Formats: sequence, C-alpha cells, structure tokens
Amino acid sequence: MFERLTPEDPRRALAMDRSVPGRIGTTLPSVDVPQQAPPPAELLRDDLPMPEISEAELVRYMTQISTFNFSIDHNFYPLGSCTMKYNPKLNDEMAGLDGMSDIHPLQPESTVQGALALMHHLQELLAEITGMAGTTLSPMAGAEESWLGCS
Repeated sequence: MFERLTPEDPRRALAMDRSVPGRIGTTLPSVDVPQQAPPPAELLRDDLPMPEISEAELVRYMTQISTFNFSIDHNFYPLGSCTMKYNPKLNDEMAGLDGMSDIHPLQPESTVQGALALMHHLQELLAEITGMAGTTLSPMAGAEESWLGCS
C-alpha cells in the first residue's frame, strides 16, 4: 500500500547531492532601482554552499519531497474514533470563517445567536435531505470532541 523508499533511493537525494557545478536555476531580470552599497564585508559570508540545479530540477525536487508529508490530498488517515479523522479541506475553510473561528464553547449564548441559527438550519436541512425525523450536529467522539473543546 505504501511505497517504501530507502536512503540510497535517488528520489531521497538532497538538493546538494543533485547539484552539478555551473547549473543555473533561474535568470533574474535587470533591476530597475538604484544600486545600493553592499553590507560591510564582515557581515557577509562566502562559505555557504548552495546547490547548483536547474529550475526544473528544483521544482521536481520540491514536488517530490512534498509527497513525504502526510496529506489529505494523497491519503486517507484511517484511525479509530479517539484520534484524527478525515476532515475535507472545505470543512476547515468553513470552520475558519469569521464568526465561526472566534467562537468559544463557554461563550454566552446571547453572543452566538447567528452561529446557533445557522447550525439549527443545517440540522433541519440534513433531516429533510436524509428523510430522518431529526439530526444532530453533536460531536461523535474522540478527536471531534477534542477539536471542539468538549472533552
């Protein structure tokens, strides 16, 4: 299921290991601002090795190493009810909206009437869509409760 990469796999090579002397990553346009004096020499260093790779190689490298991170764009994270769940990015965007992200579970009801009305309306829509007598937006368990600050 998961591809196992070994340390000697070329896809694991660091940018410095892919470096070829003389390769240029990009060409910068001419500057259109007045040239400034450089900083004092004691603040500069020339012992910082930088990889010499093409722009295309850099893009391939960054794209390839980004796949080493777990991401909901690439995988499902199948854990139990008390751990992280699959949360579509849309859910995160909606939870981050103004008026939703600043709500605290212990905040007075009088200050969150808009959010409560929205949640009540959503419950009614879900009941209508599913044909069920009622629905709830209460958290199921585990990470859902922790994320909401309920446990």
